[in-house]
Amino acid sequence: MSKFVSLYDARNDLPNLVDRAAAGEEIVIAKNGMPYAKLVPLPNRGGPRKPGDDEKITYIAGEGEAEAGGRAS
Repeated sequence: MSKFVSLYDARNDLPNLVDRAAAGEEIVIAKNGMPYAKLVPLPNRGGPRKPGDDEKITYIAGEGEAEAGGRAS
């Protein structure tokens, strides 16, 4: 079940609400008594990044840059 909070209360308690959303709770923010926005947890992305994670990234050379094993002209 979602927890409803006013926009005013959300503004004053945002760090706590973000922590609660990260823990799995859905927080609905209401403006003038009507649902306006929702804080929801992000899907688990496997934990924090580790050194070397970016080694999986492939670099794509731009126009005028050297091709693999070659030199730029």
